Amino acid sequence: MKITINEEPIEFTLENEKTALDVVQELNKWIEQSDASIETLSLNNKKLEEIDRHALNSVTIENIDRIDITVKSLLDLEVHRLSLLVEFLDLLHESVSDENKERIDKLKKQYPEIQDLLDDTFRQHFHEDLDVSRIATAFDESSRDQWNKEEKTAYLNFLGSVKSIINSRIQEMKFPNEELVKTAQMIAAIRPNLEEVPVLLQTGKDRDAMEHIIRFTELSSRIIRTLSVLLRFKETRREGFEPQQIESHYREMNGVLSELVEAFSENDPVLIGDLVEYEILPKLDPLFEIVRRIENANGRGGIPS
Repeated sequence: MKITINEEPIEFTLENEKTALDVVQELNKWIEQSDASIETLSLNNKKLEEIDRHALNSVTIENIDRIDITVKSLLDLEVHRLSLLVEFLDLLHESVSDENKERIDKLKKQYPEIQDLLDDTFRQHFHEDLDVSRIATAFDESSRDQWNKEEKTAYLNFLGSVKSIINSRIQEMKFPNEELVKTAQMIAAIRPNLEEVPVLLQTGKDRDAMEHIIRFTELSSRIIRTLSVLLRFKETRREGFEPQQIESHYREMNGVLSELVEAFSENDPVLIGDLVEYEILPKLDPLFEIVRRIENANGRGGIPS
């Protein structure tokens, strides 16, 4: 029996496997440990449209000549999902801009599937306060026919904002090291503003303080997402890191941000000031050290010491 994964032959020792299904299930366990998923499967040069358990179980070991599998990393699959959303939003933007009702109606038929993907994506990865259900406005003929120029422009800008957010996430997933470094540089640049926050709150300059905190929260959320990608897909091992080191800092930062969001919702300036002064600022230098090591591993510099 010959087994290939992404056209590369692999060694597979039979133990208690009796059917093709047994073999595929064991291979799948190994593939999942590598943060990947089976994309296509061929049995004896016949491609299966899906992993048909009944068909695989009916083929005994003696009747297997070869199994060919292609796999895709879970990260690649996630990027692909997000890219589908961008393609849909591009088509919708163009169709609304041209007022092409026929094409809008075709997109409306695709929307239920896209809506599930969109809701799932924003729930899992995004923290922006953005009502993505507004996308469906274009499919409501009575509402759409009453749009004036300003409403249409506002809707197109909204689609552009959603697409921009998704594209930025694609960048974070495809280039987590680079995005981590770039975001850390931005946080380093606004550090002096953060240091002023407690004083601003004490002197009644709440609005200025909140602007600094909102910007920091946006950048920190991006840091947490990119750290999550590095942890999940073990990129850090190639950079000489212990995953536990980054996971510890990731959890600490995530916890502080959660407290900060809660302090915002309760309009508690004293707690906000304390969190910034005693929790957030002391955690920046350890964060910069992690990022600096990733930079150095990639032969770049730029995070202030």
